[in-house]
Amino acid sequence: MTVKTIDYSGVALSSLCIVHCVLLPVAASMLPIAASIAENEFFHKALVLLAIGPAALAFFRRSSSKFAPAFRSLGVMGIVTLLASAFVEAFHDIEASLTLFGAFSLASAHIWRIGSTRHHPLQN
Repeated sequence: MTVKTIDYSGVALSSLCIVHCVLLPVAASMLPIAASIAENEFFHKALVLLAIGPAALAFFRRSSSKFAPAFRSLGVMGIVTLLASAFVEAFHDIEASLTLFGAFSLASAHIWRIGSTRHHPLQN
């Protein structure tokens, strides 16, 4: 799997996470079945664990970009924030905000990596 594919997958998963956080509460107010999905912790934890794979593959691969430490740091911050929002009960009250921040951080890091490797044919 190429780095580009991994990064695009990461952007897609992060976007799915953001859409889930923003639209599901609206849908829950209109559809009772959506409310049960919104309250299902398993779904949130599964999405977080699913997002970690592409992130780890993308951010810990060797990169010749001078920005590699910066986008790795942004990616790690996103992973840690998502893990905290999903698995640390003390953050339950701010779970949605943490999840949005983590997903946005991961998507930004993937997009930054795509841009930084665009001119490096060996990394595409």
